[in-house]
Amino acid sequence: MAAGVLDRVPVDEITKRAHAARPGHALLTVIAGVLFGVAWCVAKLFGLLWLSVAWLYMAADEGWRAARGTTRPVPELAALQAENARLRAENARLS
Repeated sequence: MAAGVLDRVPVDEITKRAHAARPGHALLTVIAGVLFGVAWCVAKLFGLLWLSVAWLYMAADEGWRAARGTTRPVPELAALQAENARLRAENARLS
């Protein structure tokens, strides 16, 4: 059983490729992979930082408006549905 599996493995080809491998190229590939991973993590960190700053600013702005009594009015659902129906009719007319 084991001899049948080993007969299908191209040992000579693997040996030839192993001798042709360049250690410098392999080292550069590892270094590039590490640098890519670090840059990816930094990009995700800055994205999270930006989202946090933007969220905090919007929360402070909303609090400021609420304290001054200048909050934006929330449109009624019926008004939004009427506007949606109007826009759909307009879209159907123009299509």
